[in-house]
Amino acid sequence: MKRSAATVLVLLSAVSVTYAGRNRAARAGAICTSVTIPVEAVNKKYGRFVEGLDPTDFIARVNGKPAQILSAKPDHGPHGVILLLDESTSMAEPANWRFTVATASHVIARLNNRDAFGLTVFAERPYKILSVGAGRAQLLHVLARGDIFPGRKQVGGRLTALWDSILSVAGQFRNPRPGDAVLVFTDGLDTHSKHNASQVATSVLSDHIRVFTFWVHAPFTTRGPVTGQEGLDLVASRSGGAAWPPSVGWISRRSPLNSLVARVDDFYGVSLSVPAAAARKRSLNLELSLAKEPSTKDLELSYPRMLPACTAASPH
Repeated sequence: MKRSAATVLVLLSAVSVTYAGRNRAARAGAICTSVTIPVEAVNKKYGRFVEGLDPTDFIARVNGKPAQILSAKPDHGPHGVILLLDESTSMAEPANWRFTVATASHVIARLNNRDAFGLTVFAERPYKILSVGAGRAQLLHVLARGDIFPGRKQVGGRLTALWDSILSVAGQFRNPRPGDAVLVFTDGLDTHSKHNASQVATSVLSDHIRVFTFWVHAPFTTRGPVTGQEGLDLVASRSGGAAWPPSVGWISRRSPLNSLVARVDDFYGVSLSVPAAAARKRSLNLELSLAKEPSTKDLELSYPRMLPACTAASPH
């Protein structure tokens, strides 16, 4: 098969691996030979999953070494999805909160009705409102009420612990499955966490949980400097999720937001070999491309640029 020189726009997306217990293999220093990653193929113009790809459509390299594609199977869920909403002081402006709830509702309404949903809000500390397993209709009903502020007694005062809250929420997945995701709506400010963005990214990656970040900074309502996006981009990219920048056009049928939503539920479970020369490395960098010119225009691949240090084949 002849390789094409065509450029494919690549966004950072999902990585998932199965461990012999969470992180046990990594702690034991095991040598692993294969990994399964969700690779999302989306028509970026219409925000729809692209069907019909197979192992011969992909080319992979791990730390610069060719990696054999073992299989590529479509996965349409259901998955676990936790919605994490920032209720800190910086997000309390009514216009910002309405923007947040409206956007979150737009996203949830377009996910798989069979997904297992959860809802947590946070400021100085997280407060769980719905445990993982709630239905989509139940979550949308709670959001529609608009009165989900639990009060400062539950979430704390004026401080914000964004990174610690993401770690806490990721722990609500008792047995993470490939495709599980945390959707974070926040302005990215953190004034109280014990952990930083890089540490969060490493932790959720090792537990094969994707983080999708929705950066809330409505330019038409909020004054002052724009901050917080860099850390969100870092966590989204390293964890295998994706980041959505602010946009007043999110309602549009062809909005980039809908393209991101399509990545949460639909992907290919692509299994690939880890070259022996790379298997012992602490850092595994992945390069993935199409083997030929795609028949679908505007095809956009999302895949992880980094893999955990030790991975094992996923039965998924």
